[in-house]
Amino acid sequence: MSLLLFLKSASGPDGRETSFTPFTFGAKFEPPEGRIVHGMGQWPDDNRAYLDMLADTDFYPLTELFFFDLEPARPWDMVLEQLRLYLDRQKRLGRLPNLNLGMSGPDKESVEWWKSGVWLAFGVDDKIAHTAQYDSRIQDVALILRDHGTPAFLRIGGEFNGGWNGHHPFDYPLAFRKIVQHLRGHGADNVAFLWCYEPSAANDFDATDDAGRFKWFPGNDVIDWYSLDVFARRDFSDAYPEYERGIITPKGKSERFLRMAQDHGRPVMIAESSVVDFDIASEQVWDEWFQPYFNFLAAHPQVKAFVYINADWPRYRPHDPFGWLDGRVTENPVVASLYVEELSEQKYLHAPDAATLKDFDQRMSIPRQPLEFTGIRAVNRSLSQMETVNVLTWKVNPGNQAVLKYRVYEIREGETYLLSEVKDAAMKYIHRRVDDSRAYHYSITAVDSLGVEGLAALLTVQ
Repeated sequence: MSLLLFLKSASGPDGRETSFTPFTFGAKFEPPEGRIVHGMGQWPDDNRAYLDMLADTDFYPLTELFFFDLEPARPWDMVLEQLRLYLDRQKRLGRLPNLNLGMSGPDKESVEWWKSGVWLAFGVDDKIAHTAQYDSRIQDVALILRDHGTPAFLRIGGEFNGGWNGHHPFDYPLAFRKIVQHLRGHGADNVAFLWCYEPSAANDFDATDDAGRFKWFPGNDVIDWYSLDVFARRDFSDAYPEYERGIITPKGKSERFLRMAQDHGRPVMIAESSVVDFDIASEQVWDEWFQPYFNFLAAHPQVKAFVYINADWPRYRPHDPFGWLDGRVTENPVVASLYVEELSEQKYLHAPDAATLKDFDQRMSIPRQPLEFTGIRAVNRSLSQMETVNVLTWKVNPGNQAVLKYRVYEIREGETYLLSEVKDAAMKYIHRRVDDSRAYHYSITAVDSLGVEGLAALLTVQ
């Protein structure tokens, strides 16, 4: 049946940049000068609300957090299966993986480290560094990430010297180096490695012993990005001093770590951030937390990415001794509106902007996103009753070889649902019987002759 289409409304072309400004550091997957990658956290329910708040795929985050451990409390095969599912999902949603590989033992959650006056070393970083016990698991991770085929960010033992992780001084940097060398040795050149600090921890991230051995620092040759986690206002706000009575504060430690990154020529990712110390429902939370936070990003040009965790912390940390509060920006309509307005500024990079990252094309081993993915809402008058449809079109990415077909998905509540597989020559899909009162979110991937699915392009039609 032919469709007679009458234009009703249209979404314009994506308008993404075609020429790039220079890079500050020349680091792997660094965004262009003056741009900041936008990422989100790891909790599915809260992420769905976060995406609903953003409303348009043009502003969907470029990365999503995922945590897994080399010594998990569940079977290793299950961990790998969850990792694969996460990676496949990121492809279909046009996002790049943002992973934290933990080196804490399975008893981490039961250790009340804050009650002890001594260092509790319950991590497995010492075994990773000095034995072959975890080598096969590291190899599993290397091969899975390599075969995923898109650029990926990997924090190794994030918040390295925090007592809550139980890492071993002097062993941690050896374990970090070993993991990086194993992944590189297995061809995972699509992975950027992050070294992550949290300013509630000690001010010893660059400390050495009398022999010159670093306590925590693994060496710049195995670090692509530095990263910093900030939560309480004291971690970043200019309302707090860097020193009090001659003692460095969390704000001072954040600043010192950022200076170290700058001095060493590395970009920084704010790998975790969330409101934890202010009432999210308050009228003052924007001025007291969010505005100082975005000011902090703007004041530090070495910060090239941020992740906001939209989380109801009391739900996930019911026995937290520090009393973290609800951090869901989605729970305050006024703040949510201001947040989306902030992210609409040109300096932020979202999922459709992935190809602007340095070395993106060189590190892609799977099909690239189809180009000029656009859509119009139209009315089909060829039937006895009128029907509203969304007409989706796209163009070939010249960087792709031997594309067999395209998969068109609808994105609902943060998940993808396959609508159709379209042969290579068609370059069009008509989504019939759509609800004219709401927006539709889509992703499209190219599939090559070997059945390998590529990274998605995204679109909103309304």
